[in-house]
Amino acid sequence: GRPTQSTLLLGDADLADPATGETDIRIPGDAVGSLEVLPTPYAVEYGRFSSGVTVVETRRGGDRWRASLAARNPSFRTKRGHPLTVLGVERFVPRLSLRGPLIKDRLLLSQSLQYRFSSHDIRSLPQSDRTRTDGVYSFTRLDATLAQGHTLVATLGAFLEKRGAETLGTFDPPEVTASRRQHVYDAMVSVQSSLGPASYLDSLLQLKVY
Repeated sequence: GRPTQSTLLLGDADLADPATGETDIRIPGDAVGSLEVLPTPYAVEYGRFSSGVTVVETRRGGDRWRASLAARNPSFRTKRGHPLTVLGVERFVPRLSLRGPLIKDRLLLSQSLQYRFSSHDIRSLPQSDRTRTDGVYSFTRLDATLAQGHTLVATLGAFLEKRGAETLGTFDPPEVTASRRQHVYDAMVSVQSSLGPASYLDSLLQLKVY
């Protein structure tokens, strides 16, 4: 199936653009706890999508504070035909993760940040003609225990991206290329409550801004 015939769920929240059906959100890798791909047929609770469903469960904070910094080393671009002549940075995608308890056994925090820089040339154009992508991606998750049998999960994602000369190609030189800026914000609050030995309530509120 085509990408617009499937959907991406972040927990219970739908990340697909309601107008196009596409998903153009880059979640920091350290924020992902598990990923499951469900081909058809799948449970009716996932809705109208005919091709498949990808369910991403995010990582929650732990009982102890942990911090990590990954992908600190950039990759370099070299001169064509001269692999030892370094011209600059081609790709740099560092990630920072912080997780721990704000209030012991009551409120947990999981924070993930990622910066993305990439620059690529077109083999049929001069090496100085390049595309460029700059992005900052942030994802925050709070897990709160409100009372016995009542929990709350709140997430906030901010995905800011700038793509320069995005349409650069053999027949599209820099003078006619288009650049694009994209800001996507996603907020979600989920409350799970046990109403008795045989009843359960799950409420979800989600807000997306493009």
